[in-house]
Amino acid sequence: EEIWSGLADTDQESFSYVGYSELDTIEGLKDQDRFHKTVESLALVGVTGEKKLILFRAIAIVLQLGNLVLEPDPEDEDARAVISSREELKDLAEIMGVESEMLEAAFLIRTMRARNEEFKVPLNVTQAKDSCDAFAKEIYAKAFLWLVRCINDATCAENNYQGTPVSSNFGTIGLLDIFGFESFETNRFEQLCINYANEKLQQKFTQDIFSSVQNEYEAEGIELGEIRYDDNTDVLDLVEGRSG
Repeated sequence: EEIWSGLADTDQESFSYVGYSELDTIEGLKDQDRFHKTVESLALVGVTGEKKLILFRAIAIVLQLGNLVLEPDPEDEDARAVISSREELKDLAEIMGVESEMLEAAFLIRTMRARNEEFKVPLNVTQAKDSCDAFAKEIYAKAFLWLVRCINDATCAENNYQGTPVSSNFGTIGLLDIFGFESFETNRFEQLCINYANEKLQQKFTQDIFSSVQNEYEAEGIELGEIRYDDNTDVLDLVEGRSG
């Protein structure tokens, strides 16, 4: 079972998206040890054989996309982008099973349609790099969602015990995963949306746990000392208010 011959003699420093790290051991296990554990865990949820190879090849495609080097064409006055790393492009085409020329055109040219006409617009380096990164992100996202579906199918009681006498008595376990606050050296619109969602969740929590309970006690005439808690209304007003 071979994921891709191009992975031979490579490590994390071989791929730009991963980069260099001085840390190669976490909790006593190296990356190769964790890889074997990952393979064993995937087998538990039915990801074996061809399924496993497809998943790993998708990840290899993502890694290889990050290795494409884009530069401005020195012979073009508009500085259209060209892929200077020809071997990296060839390797990417090999693992994807497509022609190099097809990939190159997809990354370097935008096709626009107006009425019944079609235009080919060359991209500059920044635009072409964004195109490659967006493609890598989309592949990774779809691979992640596919893996989640595999786990759900493997752990679904209805799928595994359908037709048994107790199949109608299965309960459910609900998992809620919420965003964590983000603060980077450079924060963008994505961080604003994530942190805004967190502030709304925090407000909902304080209202349900503190404010509503306190109001209920007061309505029933039950003495309750004042409960002090942080109110983030002023933070939300920055976004939701008239000046937001």
